[in-house]
Amino acid sequence: MIKKAKLNDLEMIVKYKLKMFEDAKLKGLLSNDAYDQILNNYQTLYKEGKAQHFISVVKGFNVGCAGAFLKNDLPYCF
Repeated sequence: MIKKAKLNDLEMIVKYKLKMFEDAKLKGLLSNDAYDQILNNYQTLYKEGKAQHFISVVKGFNVGCAGAFLKNDLPYCF
């Protein structure tokens, strides 16, 4: 089943994102407070209606997610 993520799902989503960086051996490129920064950014984007994730659920377990963001900074604003 695919479900639309809500604000209370963001903590899990950020943990998935950090795990992705770790698995790609790129976690060292992130700041020590990356979790807090990403979570705060995602929460802001959700509240502004500029982000959405979808969570894949199998037998009651979250097994993955995908997301999208509306960007309006350079060069996306053009």
